[in-house]
Amino acid sequence: MGRTAEKFERAAPPFVNRKLTRKERRFAREYVVDLNAAAAARRMGFAHARANVMGVLMLQRQVVAYEVKRLLRRQFSLLDLTAERVLEELRRVALADPRALFDDAGRLRPLTELTAEQSACIASMDVVKRNLTGGDGEVETIYRVKCWDKTKALELLAKYFGLLVERGEVDLSEDLVRRLEAGRERARAVIVEGAVVKALPEAATEPA
Repeated sequence: MGRTAEKFERAAPPFVNRKLTRKERRFAREYVVDLNAAAAARRMGFAHARANVMGVLMLQRQVVAYEVKRLLRRQFSLLDLTAERVLEELRRVALADPRALFDDAGRLRPLTELTAEQSACIASMDVVKRNLTGGDGEVETIYRVKCWDKTKALELLAKYFGLLVERGEVDLSEDLVRRLEAGRERARAVIVEGAVVKALPEAATEPA
């Protein structure tokens, strides 16, 4: 178990003041299989009609939620799955150069000769043997290599680093700027006469 998982288990929050019941422990173990609360409840024996409700009720219990987090942390630790590792794999796919898979003569390099950096971009590989030239009696070997989607990997990295902003966020920012400008205009329209403050009537009402 990694240090992160050990630290998480030692630092139990104050609300974990009782032991899990047998059903709660079973549900937590079933839930981390596929992260489907209803399916976990069904595997515990609950009827299909009650599974959705029971799954939600179980996850709302703080002791169960903490147990689920603990089990997931342990899985991630065993798999050596960290945020840094995920970003590194995305980087390899996003910046992969397919030319590195071939030698100077244009032949596909053997998999055993590829580095982890080079092989990370390969999604699948098929080997097909067939006779390409009819009548010559020779069987040629064809290698079909499919690479991961570079565009998708770049998109995920761009979102992580804040280089892409969702359209909804852009609209919200523009709306906020517009409202602020309208407020400034109304403030400039205020006429101060001695101790009396009067505001000029607005030409249009701002939408709510």
